[in-house]
Amino acid sequence: RVQKCPPKYGGVMIQSSYSDRYLKLEGNEIKIADSFEGISCVWSIEAANRQSFFLYCPHFKIRIGARSKIPYTTSSIDNTLVWKTEQDDNGLVSFYSSATNIFRI
Repeated sequence: RVQKCPPKYGGVMIQSSYSDRYLKLEGNEIKIADSFEGISCVWSIEAANRQSFFLYCPHFKIRIGARSKIPYTTSSIDNTLVWKTEQDDNGLVSFYSSATNIFRI
């Protein structure tokens, strides 16, 4: 699920619809948090091009990409950082890597 963060944070939070845990950035590492932990769980979904997006953590100025089965973090921009979304009939959104065509988040 992608939901707006509380107003004081801006951005969005990305929460697993299966486990109710939150996508989080801790330094340069992608983590999962059991609850919303403030700025480390705040994301910006920025347009890359048609129907494609960058996942960006504004606090750390880091993007998430995928070259293989394991996502990575970086401050640069390249084609492995582009994500596409898919929404199911229940309104749940999944992210998958344009570089690998595998669902990641």
